[in-house]
Amino acid sequence: MLIPSPAFSWSEGGHHLIAAVALSLLTEKEQAEPISVLQKHPRYAEDFVPPEKLPNDEERTRWIVGRSGYWPDVARRQPIYH
Repeated sequence: MLIPSPAFSWSEGGHHLIAAVALSLLTEKEQAEPISVLQKHPRYAEDFVPPEKLPNDEERTRWIVGRSGYWPDVARRQPIYH
């Protein structure tokens, strides 16, 4: 008899990774668009400002886009978005 195992969803790292891969497939001009859109997000300052320790703009862009891939999981823990 087989016992099915539970399905596990992607972790924060998985969401970041997929978003980073998608970002890498865009041209430089196209990569600027998601950042422009995210900077208008009402919770940009709280949820999308990258850590200061990131070494350059490319890493900060990758972090911001990665965070946007995981943000729905962050939002659902906030009563206003639940």
